[in-house]
Amino acid sequence: MRARRTWPKVLCALFVAACCFFAYGMAHPLPTGPTSSADGTNADAVFSEEDFRTVLRNYGVGASGTASAAKIARESYVIPGLKITRTLDADNNLCSCTTMTPQGVCVAGKYLLVSAYCRAHAHNSVIYRISRKTRRLDGVIVLSGKPHVGGLAYDARHHRLWICGYQEGKNGCATVSSIELSAWEKYDDSRAKAPCRIERTYPVRTLNHASFLTVYSGRLYVGDFTGARKSRTTIQAFDIESDGGLREADKDEVLGEIQRIRNDGALEAEQGWDVDELGMINVRKSRVLKHLAKRVAKTSGDILDPVDGALINGQVQGMGIVGDLCLLSQSWGSRDSRLRVMWWGGGAWSHDLRNDQSWATFVLPPMLEEMDLYGGKLYLCFESAAAGYRWEPVAKVDRIVVCDVHDVLGS
Repeated sequence: MRARRTWPKVLCALFVAACCFFAYGMAHPLPTGPTSSADGTNADAVFSEEDFRTVLRNYGVGASGTASAAKIARESYVIPGLKITRTLDADNNLCSCTTMTPQGVCVAGKYLLVSAYCRAHAHNSVIYRISRKTRRLDGVIVLSGKPHVGGLAYDARHHRLWICGYQEGKNGCATVSSIELSAWEKYDDSRAKAPCRIERTYPVRTLNHASFLTVYSGRLYVGDFTGARKSRTTIQAFDIESDGGLREADKDEVLGEIQRIRNDGALEAEQGWDVDELGMINVRKSRVLKHLAKRVAKTSGDILDPVDGALINGQVQGMGIVGDLCLLSQSWGSRDSRLRVMWWGGGAWSHDLRNDQSWATFVLPPMLEEMDLYGGKLYLCFESAAAGYRWEPVAKVDRIVVCDVHDVLGS
């Protein structure tokens, strides 16, 4: 009789233990990744092409009259390294990582570049160099340390690759770093004895974090990130100078310029901007300028000189500009992602790119990261197929999704 009474308690205890084990696995999946003795970096897909087409169809991607899921599948790129990536450890020894997680994407000349970080924080971050002609993995660029590498952008005029980072310490802030073409294009991971050489790193003291980058019209746009969807943060623009670097100025000079713009209350409009009857832009109440003034006042010495800015909500992962429109990719956790289309004609320091200003919103699979616009094509990077997220009960995308911009936005 005692044994019979004990069984329910034992079963209950086992059930509680199983729940705890499952909960721990949900919160800490694959802490070091599955072991593997394979050498090099895989270039094959994690899921089948039919699986990929099914995800596209379920979200209505390729449902227009000119595009199809099959066409998008043909033009998309398999993300390499999701099974195993050759990289370096903290002692610059070649090693293999099985938890690389894709983040940034950009077209750089004849290559498509995709960045990834080790989710177990055990190996150096990387950039996959993919040939646009053959669509095959050409090499792996190993970066110094374990940055999140949320943003990639390419300055074709000066042949510079820009990457996001973070400066640790008491006064931590966003950073952007440039890499010369000669350094990353010829980098050979099979013989690497050190990470790829960084040309220069700039602290962005007016931003807490850098989530994405875009080069547009001679400027580098850097976007901040917060986890709360309705929180307010900013995108800031910096002029790219003739030598390919970013303009820096003394803190007092930058603050004085910001105050002058605020005091003047108006800026002369450029072509395409919404203007008043006098052809001017009213920026007196610009929240971006107020935010910048506070941040600059807390700094010292030379800082990057912001020349424009925009308000955005949180959870933004990528940005692209086409004509009078700005596209923002937005995602967080396992919820469906959003591709928001905003009007870009608001004028200097007055861009309002928050959610409620969306001209159109498209629902996409979860875990959409950075995006890029190039040659009339939209490139979308997802992290859902990484080993650390494969247990998630969501649609998985193991490719850089490529589609025509006009199929998304219409004519």
